[in-house]
Amino acid sequence: MYRHVEANLLALIDSSEDMWGSVDLDHRMVVFNKNFQDYIQSCFGVEVEVGMNPAEILPPERAAIWPALYDRALTEGPYHFERTLTNGHILEIAFNPILVDGQPVGVSLYGRDITDRKHTEELLRDSEARYRAAFQTCADCFVIIRIDDGRFVDINQAFIETMGFEREEVIGRTTVELDIWVNP
Repeated sequence: MYRHVEANLLALIDSSEDMWGSVDLDHRMVVFNKNFQDYIQSCFGVEVEVGMNPAEILPPERAAIWPALYDRALTEGPYHFERTLTNGHILEIAFNPILVDGQPVGVSLYGRDITDRKHTEELLRDSEARYRAAFQTCADCFVIIRIDDGRFVDINQAFIETMGFEREEVIGRTTVELDIWVNP
């Protein structure tokens, strides 16, 4: 039964587009998927094998970093960070302790290329900044009001200057509450 479970888990991990691997308490590779292997092969020219440690996989300056990263997961619990690679790609790397009967037996490693997501987030920030600048500097009065309750969500500087309100007086209120209309 357990062999089938293990085979299913390995098949799931191997079918992922992300990089997966795990190490034992001595920081030796226990299991890894094809994408992990392919990444290491393409970057460092090493074919990863079960039982290898960071010093056998990575250049010395990089290998020296990894034991502390694994140990941090064992002492502090799960964590992740982002790393920009030499090819410009951004990789999110997550570490999780592996516990059996409450005792640590190793650390799982997960890596995902988030370059496209980061690029999209940057485009959205730029778009928001352009929208914000256009909205606030427009000479005409512009407001954003929620349809469901008629409350102001945002107003531009021209509205403030034309209507004589402060932003804090307007946001979250309705035109009726502000007594804007001659004939409510």
